[in-house]
Amino acid sequence: MKKPLVVLLVTMVLSFSYGLQPSFNLGLGWSYLKPEGYDGSHFLGIGVGTIAPYSKYVGLMASVFWVQFDLSEEGTILGISSRVGFIEMIPNRYASPFFTQSITLDHIAGGGLSYTAFGLGIGLGIEFLSRSNIRPYMAGSFAYASTSMDGLSSSAIGLGAGGGVRFSW
Repeated sequence: MKKPLVVLLVTMVLSFSYGLQPSFNLGLGWSYLKPEGYDGSHFLGIGVGTIAPYSKYVGLMASVFWVQFDLSEEGTILGISSRVGFIEMIPNRYASPFFTQSITLDHIAGGGLSYTAFGLGIGLGIEFLSRSNIRPYMAGSFAYASTSMDGLSSSAIGLGAGGGVRFSW
């Protein structure tokens, strides 16, 4: 078990020494979730994530923690979401378009409702490059998930849009 971790650590250190910088994201976003057979909900959320580049063009991305508040209901419904996947970047002088593919996990609870979704997501976005270590970005996403709500299974679609800043070191 130690050997794979050491190899991963050495690979990351060597990659970062060639100018590849990991980043830490802070974001704000809107999302819409529509389970099959139920009304959809609008959410406003804040989140944190990270990107670990493998090359100038490809990296691993994770939305580590995304807290969402339901805007559609009278009561308070809190959602927690995470995504893990790949990001493909097209470096440019002023902006870097990117494309993501991810595995999604969402859990929403409150107002007598409990909802869990596991699915696949894709996204598009653009990061505005600068000479500083702080770079703004905007993105949109689509997800299809298998869901479980109050013991019933179905499917759901999700749409999202948002933006934020990336801090690199």
